[in-house]
This record gives sequence, C-alpha cells and structure tokens, in this order.
Amino acid sequence: MENNNALTKFQVLLMTIATGASVANIYYNQPILKDIALTFDVTESKAGIISMLSQIGYGLGLFFIIPLGDKINKKNLIITLLILLIATLLLMTFSSSIQEVWLLSILIGIFSVSVQVILPMAASLNPASRGKTVGMILFSLLLIKLLPNSTVTLIFAVILLDIGIQGMQVTNVAMIYTLDQTAHSRINTIYMTSYFIGGALGTFVGLQCWKYGGWNLVVWQMLL
Repeated sequence: MENNNALTKFQVLLMTIATGASVANIYYNQPILKDIALTFDVTESKAGIISMLSQIGYGLGLFFIIPLGDKINKKNLIITLLILLIATLLLMTFSSSIQEVWLLSILIGIFSVSVQVILPMAASLNPASRGKTVGMILFSLLLIKLLPNSTVTLIFAVILLDIGIQGMQVTNVAMIYTLDQTAHSRINTIYMTSYFIGGALGTFVGLQCWKYGGWNLVVWQMLL
C-alpha cells in the first residue's frame, strides 16, 4: 500500500538543510578559537573550553529534550528548538566576556539537537526508504564537520575518518529505527547521548594534550 504521508524529495532536502544549519553551530567555533582567545584576552586553553561546552550542551539536549519527541508533536518541537537557537545565537553576538560565551555555548549545544528530532521523524515518515533518507541527512553532518578544517592533508584525513564514522552511523541509526516505532526519540536519546558523552570526553582529553604537549601529544593520543 502506498504511504500518502511519505516525504517528497523537496521535504527530505529541506530536512537535510535544517539539520546541517542547526548542528553546524556546535562546530563553528573550532576554527576561530584562537581569535576568540585574542578577543577576550584569555589563553587558548580557556577558549578551547567553548568547544567542549558546546558538546556537553548537545549531550544535555539529547538526554532531556529529545525524549519529548515521543510525547509531543515533533514538528512543533523542531520549530521551538530552532527559534531558541536563533535567539541564543543573537545573544552570542553581544557577549562581552568569555564566561558569557561559555554559558551561551552550552545553550547553543542544547538547542542544536533539533537534528535528533528530525531524524526519527524522517525515518517514521519514509519507512520504505528509511536508510536512504537517514543517509542523506547524516551526509550533511559529514560536510559540516569538514568545514572547520583548512589544510589538504587534514581534510583528507578527516574525510577518511568521517566516512567510516558516518557509514557506521547510517547503519546503526537505520537499524535502531526498525525497533519500537512509538519510542524512536527515546531510543535515539540513548544512542546519541552515549555517542556524544564519548565525544565530549574526547574533546576534554584533546584540550589537556594540547595544553601540556602541543600538537605532538594530540596526535599520539589520537593514535592510542
């Protein structure tokens, strides 16, 4: 039987754009951390905390907000999160201290989780092509992650790394969405919260390696 509620190609494209534009906000700070440190006259390690706090905020949003997608209208939740994200980004432009940037970075991370509401909604509306739809949306995340990187070698390395990670992500997400359809958001919460706790811990370790051993120690901890 044909699913009259199935997503059109335009709707999938719109979801992909919304996903990239939303989650990109937890990565935008990475290439300008040195400039942020100079602007607020703080050390690079203190500016680096911004990246970690953005991911922590994202993890908090995953744990406390995403489960609401099983209880309330997903479309309204997405719109609300995007409005709050825009408001927080506007406040960020008026930040006058690194402490304000830290606080707003947490909020930006929290409100950027709309992507994790979009994913289960897209999967539930397109059950026949769930893997393809989820893959397109996750591919936009791969492109966003590449933007902060500027050297050819680093870009190549990140491409190889992210191809593997995103391939695993597409497979895992497509599989978990075959489980209880009434609990997609809660299942996604468990999966993505665990994923981003690891990411936040990795960021913290990376910052400490940079602080005490510079680029060489950062590379060695990645190899380990």
